[in-house]
This record gives sequence, structure tokens and C-alpha cells, in this order.
Amino acid sequence: MQFRRSLPSLAVAFALSYASSFGQTPAKFTTVSSNSTVTGAGGYTVDVNNDGLTDIIQPSASQPYGFTVFLAKGDGTFTEGSTYAFPSGAETSGQLAFADVNNDGKVDIVSPVTGKNELVVYLGNGNGTFQPAKIFSNVLPSGMDFQNEAPIPADFNHDGKIDLVAFGYDDSGSYLNNVVILEGEGNGEFTYKGVLYNAPANFGIGNAVTGDFNADNNADVAFTTGTSCDSGGCDDAVHVLYGNGDFGFKETTPFSINGNGNISLSAGDLNGDGTTDLFGYDSATNQLVLLYGQTNETFTTYYHTLAQTPEEGPYLFVMADFNGDRHMDLAAWEYIDSTTAGPYYQMAVFLADSTPGGFTEQDVSLPYYTPSSALVGNFTGNAIPDVVFVEATNGAGSYPTIFLTEVNETPEGYWGGCNYPKTGAGVTLCFPSGGSSGNPVDFKASAASFGDIRKFELWVDGRKLSEQHNSWGNYAWFNLSTTLAAGKHSCTLNVTTIDNDAKAYNFNLTVQ
Repeated sequence: MQFRRSLPSLAVAFALSYASSFGQTPAKFTTVSSNSTVTGAGGYTVDVNNDGLTDIIQPSASQPYGFTVFLAKGDGTFTEGSTYAFPSGAETSGQLAFADVNNDGKVDIVSPVTGKNELVVYLGNGNGTFQPAKIFSNVLPSGMDFQNEAPIPADFNHDGKIDLVAFGYDDSGSYLNNVVILEGEGNGEFTYKGVLYNAPANFGIGNAVTGDFNADNNADVAFTTGTSCDSGGCDDAVHVLYGNGDFGFKETTPFSINGNGNISLSAGDLNGDGTTDLFGYDSATNQLVLLYGQTNETFTTYYHTLAQTPEEGPYLFVMADFNGDRHMDLAAWEYIDSTTAGPYYQMAVFLADSTPGGFTEQDVSLPYYTPSSALVGNFTGNAIPDVVFVEATNGAGSYPTIFLTEVNETPEGYWGGCNYPKTGAGVTLCFPSGGSSGNPVDFKASAASFGDIRKFELWVDGRKLSEQHNSWGNYAWFNLSTTLAAGKHSCTLNVTTIDNDAKAYNFNLTVQ
């Protein structure tokens, strides 16, 4: 692996002057909040009612266990939808996965029952509601149960059906943790296919993410392993299992984490090259760890030392272009200093520049306390990414919890110029409109998907004209200005996810 340490940055309250002096335009956020009705255990984002807005699914952290659907209103606040209790005897910790497991164009929910050999599946109706739970027992071999870790959905064998990489353990007495593959049947059921990885004794598995880390059009899986750090030292490492498209996976040398801290692992195409990257925070060294995926199944590694040392966090970064400069940024919450008068918590935004591993830090104070997780999405419908913090209570710690939304109101910047489609998965073509255009032709489109999008392609008359990677999670946009010959053309926009699932949008164009 190659190493490069990025330049340290300077801390300021809002990072406005620092960002401007280095040519970085800070993002502008306005805080709005809305009440939740449950004591939450984090949250998940997905468009469950096909209106083009990102909604929130919030699992319950206490009995009765289940989850509640909160529908986005379009202003950064949310209205409660339906609440679903897990079936009796199948109480789970709320580790959920979202995908279209029965190929009906509607998002579904899959949850393992922690400590049992059961999967719970909720098929979506596409309007924000879900069908009654289906429980599937004995999914794993006898002697194995599911861990407290969300499964990873993707079409790992390219048969058009969503599969799962799940996390189990041997309950016969050794309690060895492992990673397994479950083949999707296309109707919400799954069949065990084998173990992909066995952790050493006393090692846990966590922070599981998916991506295409070598850009070979096959879905891969990354996760961390480690031992307890309570005794003053731990042995943590990042593992990547590279898929071959047929349930075969290859692991290369794990990446050892500096120091003796735990890393919070996230994934996304941070540098826009079509290859998924990994990133997280190493508390032992107070650094962002940035692993840029390479086609040769290695990572180019960079570090960014934080300007100040937080007491907690930042944890589980979300990725999007927050200031509209066409570079993907990172955001998370962090706990600053319990000795000050407050506010103690803030949103840490790391604005990326054109230098690999280079960031400008922007700190945004949070008016409430105890945020449990950061979520990113299209919560206001203006195609500009916003951030929501779940379980942010007031200073007295009162409940129920709230959703604290940092609405992105950055006045200048570019986010594709085309609103996202009003379907959970689909493509919207904004320009050219009406089937005709003069020269040059301006192509503008956006896409949404239930899986992470890797690339957005434009084909004209059977020839690929452009491939772009303006992707953040389940969303992507495309923008191209080009000259075409006068006459009629057959055009296709292809949106491809990390498992090479392609959605095609075909249209005819007459160039005047």
C-alpha cells in the first residue's frame, strides 16, 4: 500500500474564514427538528413511498422491539407513518437491510434475529407501508445463529435476485464469528450457500459495508475485526472480500489499523473514479483513515489529522457533496469537550479538495445533545444533500427522541440541476426535453436506486459517449454538454449499481 499524510488543518468555530482562505466554500446548514415517538436505536434512510424524498426507518431500542416509518415532509421534518413490532419470540436489535428482494420495484426490509437462526422479512407495498412479517427459521446450518450485525444485500451472483452476506457465530460453545452467504430466491426467501470468512478466536466482526472496491462489476464486502480494547490494547484490521460474481470471494492481506483504537468504517466513491473507497476515524491517532480502492485489489492510503481531538467520535461518516464543488465530502457527529459550557456536540464536516486525502474542516454546532447517528439523504427534494441526526435529545435528556435535520441551504454550488425521480429506483431526464435539441446538446439526468450507484453512462447510437461517477449512496446525477450530428439519435442512460445491476432509460433525440 502507498501512504501519504495530508496536511493538518486549523480549528475554527464555523470554519468560514479558514475554508474561504483555502478556496473552499463552506456549506450552509439550517437546523430544523421534528419529534420521534420511540426511543430509537439509530436509523436508516430509504424512499419507502416513492415520492422522491428520503424517509427514515427507526428501530426501537427497547421493548416492544420493532421499527417505525417516518415519512419526509419535504422541509426537513418527518411525519410518523406505520409502526411494526417484530413477531413474538423474534425480538431483534433492529439491524435492518433494505433491498427489493422480490423484484416488484418496491423496497423491502430484512432483519436477522440476533442470537437465533431466523430471518424476518417485511415486503414493501411501495406506499410507505409493509406487509406482515414473514419468519424464516433454520436459515443457517444447525449450530449457527445470527450476530448483531445488519446483513449486506446485493446481487452477488448476477442472477437478477438479491442475495445477502450475513454474519453468524458458532453457538456450540466456541462462539467463533463468521461471514456467510445466503442466496436470494427472488421471493423474499434465502438459502444458505456457505461460510466466506471465519474470525480467529476472541475476535469480533463489525462495521460491515459493501462496494465494488476493484471496479470489476462484482459486489465486494468489507468489515473490521478486532478484540476488546478495554485492557489498553487491541488488534484491529480491515478485511475486504472481493467477489467474483459467482459466490466466490477472495481476501487479500488485511489492513492493520494504526495505534490501538477502533475504526468506524464507511464506504463510498470518495474520489469519483468509479471504484469504491473506505474511510473511517482512528481514535488512537485522531486521524481520518482514507483507503482509496484500486483495480489491482489494493488501497492507496492517506491520513488526515483532525484539528482538535474530540472526546468521542466522529463516528460512521456519511458521504455527499455538501458544498456543491463536485468533490465528495464527509460528515459525522463528534463530542467535543465536557469541560466547556457547551454546546458539547457538533457536526464535523470534512470538505474535500482536489488533492487526494485533502480536506478542510468545518464545524457546525448542534443545539441538542446525544446524537446517535448521522444520516444523509434528499430530505427536502431540492437534490442538495442534507444530514439528519437521530436520537438527539435536549439537555435534560428528555424523551421521546427527535430528528435533528441540518437542511443544506448552501447558496452557490452545483448538484446536477435535476431533481431525483419520484420512485425508489429510476431515472429522471431533465434535458434535453421534448425529444429535440440544438447544438451543443446539454444532457442532465438524475437517478435513485435501492443499492449504491457506481456509475452513470450515456450511450448514443450504440456507442458509450460518457461515464460519470457523481454518486452518493443511492443517488447519482449526470451532466454533459456535447455536440452531435444533426438528425435522429437513439440514446440510453444506464445507471449501474455496485453489483452491476443496470437500469436503462431509453429515449430518442432529434438534433436540429
